[in-house]
Amino acid sequence: MCGRFFLISPAERLRALFRLKSVPELRARANIAPGSAVPAVRHDGQGPAFFMPQWGLVPAWSKDRDMALRLKNARSETAPGKAAFREAWGQRRCLIPADGFLEWPGGKGPRQPYGVRHAEGEMLVFAGLWERWYDPTQTVPRALESCTILTTAARGQLRSVHHRMPVMLRPEDFEHWLDPATPAERLPGFMVRFPEAQLTLAPFPQALNDSRVDDAALLQPAPMQEAAPSQGSLF
Repeated sequence: MCGRFFLISPAERLRALFRLKSVPELRARANIAPGSAVPAVRHDGQGPAFFMPQWGLVPAWSKDRDMALRLKNARSETAPGKAAFREAWGQRRCLIPADGFLEWPGGKGPRQPYGVRHAEGEMLVFAGLWERWYDPTQTVPRALESCTILTTAARGQLRSVHHRMPVMLRPEDFEHWLDPATPAERLPGFMVRFPEAQLTLAPFPQALNDSRVDDAALLQPAPMQEAAPSQGSLF
């Protein structure tokens, strides 16, 4: 899955990577959580365009926003057939850039986040879907644009931390992924081409467990936190 990620690269790097006409100045963010607005790229009818959807998809037919946090991720294997994602899969795909993401293994003991990055410092780009929703309770509804990150079975060393990981795309596939004219049967092929051997995995500071902590200085390998030994009875 993908529950948090970080983006500290400047706007110019995004502009060059996606061949965008313009990108607003972005604040470095070390702990992006669902519910917040995230930088993303979509096709605007003429080419790639920058936008800032809310992370957590709200289907166009939804009566309210309540399901947004439940739809922060979508399983790539089943998304095309799910009512919440079916139309976006065909017409509203997006790209979500990151410098890396955080993942937590299960099990007992201290909750230890792991940071995943590209071994050569390249940006990671997640495959996503986006939607536009209007609040039916408002007299003059305002559009809410939201997105979800597609996930797939974890590969390589990531399997040691979690059984799912975000779908990551190669730059040569960006244009095809965004283009609504790309046949649906070609999409699964783009989602398996990213070489997982290019990813690095390391334990990160436990301070990042708190989504309110947003310090880029913490995005560094940290010693593993050992579980505290249980204390026996004194008598």
